[in-house]
Amino acid sequence: MSAETAVYVQSKYAKPAYTVESYNVRAWPGLEMVCHALRQGGIEVDYCSSATAGRYKVVLVSITSGCDWYPFVGERLRWPATARPTVIAGGAGLLNVRPFLRWCDVFCLGRAEDYIVPLVRSALAGEKLEHPSVIYGADFRLDKTYCIDAGTGLYPHAVPLANGKTWRESAYGCQRKCMFCAYTWHRRHVGGLQNEAGAGDVLWGGSAEKTIFELDLARPETWGLPKLRIVGLDGFSERLRRMVNKPITRDMLRGFFRGLAAAKVAPNHMKIYNIVGYPTETEADWFEFLEDLAAADEGWTKIDPQWGIEVHSTPFRPMPATPGACWPMSPINYRGRIVKVLSQGKHREYKGIFYRGNRFWAAESRGTESLPTVILDALVLRGLEDDSETIARLAGSTKFRNASMAHKTAMLERHVDIARLFAGYTWDTLPTRYLASYIPNDKLQNIDAVARKRAGAPWPAEGGTA
Repeated sequence: MSAETAVYVQSKYAKPAYTVESYNVRAWPGLEMVCHALRQGGIEVDYCSSATAGRYKVVLVSITSGCDWYPFVGERLRWPATARPTVIAGGAGLLNVRPFLRWCDVFCLGRAEDYIVPLVRSALAGEKLEHPSVIYGADFRLDKTYCIDAGTGLYPHAVPLANGKTWRESAYGCQRKCMFCAYTWHRRHVGGLQNEAGAGDVLWGGSAEKTIFELDLARPETWGLPKLRIVGLDGFSERLRRMVNKPITRDMLRGFFRGLAAAKVAPNHMKIYNIVGYPTETEADWFEFLEDLAAADEGWTKIDPQWGIEVHSTPFRPMPATPGACWPMSPINYRGRIVKVLSQGKHREYKGIFYRGNRFWAAESRGTESLPTVILDALVLRGLEDDSETIARLAGSTKFRNASMAHKTAMLERHVDIARLFAGYTWDTLPTRYLASYIPNDKLQNIDAVARKRAGAPWPAEGGTA
């Protein structure tokens, strides 16, 4: 073996669709871009598992989302005592290092392709690299500011991916600035639209995603139907959308639905990506969405089949180093609750459906995340050093992984300080106050204040301390 550096491939992942061979069927564009930069810099990169990690001096761990932490920690606990490589973690899901200081030696914040070569060379030499986006676990200080690298431009090289395809970066970041989204506040917007970023059609085909802002509402023939299958909304009501800087008006939403109703293509399924559980949100906000759908559906002749509107609601989690970082979260299980509220006892003959009219039926997505999933994410996003032992117990517990949602909720309520994690914080008490993006924190605070005024409703009091 000549390589001293390896990418760590987890044997299991939090999402059931991931399998042992998943690394070879997923694209992993960000991680493979880093590997490409290393190879361009003359550093050979191999791949390893928990059984082989000890053969390398440096092991790179990709955290694509918060759910990746738990299987990694579960496997890390079982590494042989003799396996002592320098573990370098990075990726879009690395947004808080405090609960994970004991399991990783080095953390890379944001884009790492510009500094990964000197960082790995330093690690191989047993040295440290001074860089504003690099955190050494042993030296972490809460009173120090660490900067999330926002990148300076598109990666200039074509990158061979793990699934055998080739990808070239054409865009990153987002032209929108939703108050809670790490993708928009941690990356400068470079290149094309947000939906052109990532690995695009290298990852999947057959579906397209847009926001209503991108559609000419008077000309449905220009929308790209029927390939257009996903539309971002991010709030049940105009008030909530305006609060989070996604100002899709009620007229725009109705115009979108009317455009579908009038489209000269066969009806199909349309997925609406939504956020549920914002601060100040009430069920009245939910019914506004239903009112707008019904108003747009009124007056059309009844058809069969109809357009299927699947509302995929993600429970609200504010990301660190965004204007909404301090906002409270809602400790409510929304899975199944949305259809129960909006159906008002109607449409019981159809599972999940809360509306059935002339041109549309609408349903709550079965993919709405449960409260246990949100609690686990909150531990990642707002956890402290003292939470690391809880994360270790959860990550290593087969009983927890195999439990029902109700049982998982009960276990988490017993062992996790949910009130602290879900509370509203001040900028001085925020657990991730050590992070900074390319937008200065004082500006984030000012934008936060504007958003709270836009809410037009009493804001929950701050109660979190960290």
